[in-house]
Amino acid sequence: MEGDTSFSRLNMKLERGYLQPGEYAYAQNKRTRNGSAEDRPGTIMPHFANAVSYTGGIIGTGVFKNPNGEEVLLLATPTKIYQIREGTEPGEIALPSGTALAAPTEFVQAFNKLLLFRGADLPVLVWDGVSLEGFAPLPETTGLGPGIETIPNANTAEYFKNRLMIPYKEGFAMSDIGTLTWDTVLGYFRMNAGTSDDVVRLFTMGAALIVFKERSIVSLTNFTGPDPNEAVLETLNSTLGCAARKAVTMVGGDVFFLSAPGGVYRVTQVLENRLQAAPEPVSDAVQPLIERINWRAAREKALMKAHGEYCYLAVPLDGATANNAVLVYNTVTQGWEGFDTWDGDFAIDDLHVTLYAGALRLYAIDRAAAAVYVLYEGKSDQLKSGEFWVRSRFETRGYAELPTDNRGKHIAATKNHRRVSLALATWSPRYSVSVITEGANEVTPLTPQPVTRDRRKFLKFGVPAFDPTNADGRFNDPFREDYSASGDAPGVDPGTEGIDIERKQETTERWGLRARGRWASIRVENTQGQCDVRAAVIENEPVQNNFRRAA
Repeated sequence: MEGDTSFSRLNMKLERGYLQPGEYAYAQNKRTRNGSAEDRPGTIMPHFANAVSYTGGIIGTGVFKNPNGEEVLLLATPTKIYQIREGTEPGEIALPSGTALAAPTEFVQAFNKLLLFRGADLPVLVWDGVSLEGFAPLPETTGLGPGIETIPNANTAEYFKNRLMIPYKEGFAMSDIGTLTWDTVLGYFRMNAGTSDDVVRLFTMGAALIVFKERSIVSLTNFTGPDPNEAVLETLNSTLGCAARKAVTMVGGDVFFLSAPGGVYRVTQVLENRLQAAPEPVSDAVQPLIERINWRAAREKALMKAHGEYCYLAVPLDGATANNAVLVYNTVTQGWEGFDTWDGDFAIDDLHVTLYAGALRLYAIDRAAAAVYVLYEGKSDQLKSGEFWVRSRFETRGYAELPTDNRGKHIAATKNHRRVSLALATWSPRYSVSVITEGANEVTPLTPQPVTRDRRKFLKFGVPAFDPTNADGRFNDPFREDYSASGDAPGVDPGTEGIDIERKQETTERWGLRARGRWASIRVENTQGQCDVRAAVIENEPVQNNFRRAA
């Protein structure tokens, strides 16, 4: 007998029979932060953020904390800019007369002001965050001195030590302290002269500016003083580069970034403030998922955002041209929990963290659909294209219980697998269970038909059926198959004790099995409601070798 009483992390790289207790082989739309393999929460479209149609689609987004301390989500369309506060309908921010917007459009906060970058061919606009006149062109620089100009046009900028670092030509431009001007002589840093290794992203890490290029990474320190000749340039890695500008984020004291084709790497702060890029990818355990990334699309679309204990990596998988999946990394356990997918017409073009229901939540923007979503809320995915249940799939490690020889080494031995036991927590589920052995396509279904639960029935024999309206006050009685409520009983009476329609029923299910192999793995798929796997066990026995005596 072998099994797992809890689950901790995903490992798709090793053969299932070699995984350690707590590791599992596959997880789609699952979370294991609490030790059990739980279906992820759903997706909602908050009304206050989708109360207008965003004509022409969304071409730019950002988050801004204005001088009054209010944090707002910003959305740009070809003709208007909206600011969204929780609980209120989107409000417009005025643009200069006759101004039309087009991609690329990006918001950057600096010096308590909001800057609107519109690409290399259009001037930067600025707003103080409170003026009703909205965005305006940058002030004129006449008379400020030789070589002093307003900051150059660009796609974006990075705020660092009260200055703006702006990608410009073959390097970047550095603004003067606390202003929107720059010294065109002393404030320009050339980073890739004579090479085709273009700058992808500027990113701040402590006292250093990390310059991510397509095929290398460098750090720049001591360059914001009066003498730029004192700047220290150090190469962190000459073989790794950054695959996408927005696929970089701070995770604790580390910087995570996506590199093609290796996956996710980290830049780590070590002794004496020296920086180094770790050669082993953080994503090594989920390399099969990394290999499914459409790198051509990922260079423009991939996103990475840290929120709470998780780091989320949105990427296009399997030939998709937009981000259709999110890889989920737990920064506490330092392991991957799985990857998330969505049914229906859904893409993630931007990820932002801002307020929802009084707490910081993860927002996703679908630009083409002109829709704003809050991720991981509720039980279903409520998308602009319709409402869908979260379809999950979970596969355990290969339970082998390998014997050892006289030297203590494991011996690969064939087993007869006889029984499967699962501890499940369900809420209006529709799940199927099967067993996988190591041969090609060897999958044995244990549930010929998907298993559902009836909220009217009880697990104990002879108990009268439950009235879904709760007229008899039996909602909280033990041993009911399911504690969900549905539209077929709109007049549910909470009674004097109240009801908890979120409660999950926990059961232990068992199936007989006739399978043979070195190991056996359990697959659980759910297409409705929720089905959490608390624990899994397979009972097996060694294959008996019957020797015949020669006549």
